[in-house]
Amino acid sequence: MVKACLLTLVKAGRRPAEILVEVDRVLRAANTGRLFTSLVLARIDPTTGHGILANAGHPYPLLVVEGKARELTASSLPLGKGPARIYEETEFELPGAASLVLASDGLFEGPDRFDDPYGYEKPREVLERVGLWRRPAESILEALLGDWRTHVGEGEPADDTSIIVVRRTIWS
Repeated sequence: MVKACLLTLVKAGRRPAEILVEVDRVLRAANTGRLFTSLVLARIDPTTGHGILANAGHPYPLLVVEGKARELTASSLPLGKGPARIYEETEFELPGAASLVLASDGLFEGPDRFDDPYGYEKPREVLERVGLWRRPAESILEALLGDWRTHVGEGEPADDTSIIVVRRTIWS
């Protein structure tokens, strides 16, 4: 349902918060009682690096600029559950040689053999490793997944884990 909503709602000129409100409305109209999801939407101008994001219960995205990672703390409750709500937007800049990392809760909550979660600091530590911020998106993704896999071990993860790395080069 969320994918179908996004296919019809994401259009030029629409703002992320406006789209989240509409997706939330559709999920509520379905009235399944158990249907809810987290979602973060971002719109980035590739020529300027100016971005806007809105968040519905998703872990905070990480913005990596010149080797320093910080959370983009735009948040609200998940879509389709609880009272109807509005979603706030956060503006950010993605300068040349910067990355935006979006990950599902499966990354942060992934348990080791003692049930200790991977946590929210470990990804920041990985992203702030010397020189990693200069690397292509694939290298950043491989470093995050490699460190996470070392923590959680081999085998089937406890939860689905998704990571997206949006990389803007100095030539953008």
